[in-house]
Amino acid sequence: MKVTITTQDATGLIEEQSFTNLTPTYVMEVISHPYLVKAVIEKEGENNTMKDKEILQEAINKFGVKNQLDMAIEECAELIQAINKVRRAGLVSDVITKPIMSVSIGDTIAYSNLCAEVADVKIMIAQLELMLDKDTIQKAYDTKIKRLSTIV
Repeated sequence: MKVTITTQDATGLIEEQSFTNLTPTYVMEVISHPYLVKAVIEKEGENNTMKDKEILQEAINKFGVKNQLDMAIEECAELIQAINKVRRAGLVSDVITKPIMSVSIGDTIAYSNLCAEVADVKIMIAQLELMLDKDTIQKAYDTKIKRLSTIV
């Protein structure tokens, strides 16, 4: 498997790296890089990239449902922690302000980390959607959106 990642560090430096002959476990480590901007994953011998759904299903198959549920819990906890750090940094009022690099590198790192944790949780939610019944999820979603529409 070949993975090409694009990262942007706290100073704004953009770097592209390629990794080849990776195991699925190491692919998951590489794509969870905290400053990941973009990842392209290719199976050996194929010209096209794998679809996200296929990658997510491979992760479920490789690590198992129980482990991926545990990972979802862990990623949600890390998101909560990242939200708290952004709040403590004073980046939240009516909007979440993307910090200017020159003002505070700590604020920039907190903001970038929050974005990375949102991405991790999105990945885990996508895996949960593959593990659970789509119709049941959609019915619950529709009900909650309808209820929200009466509030806003």
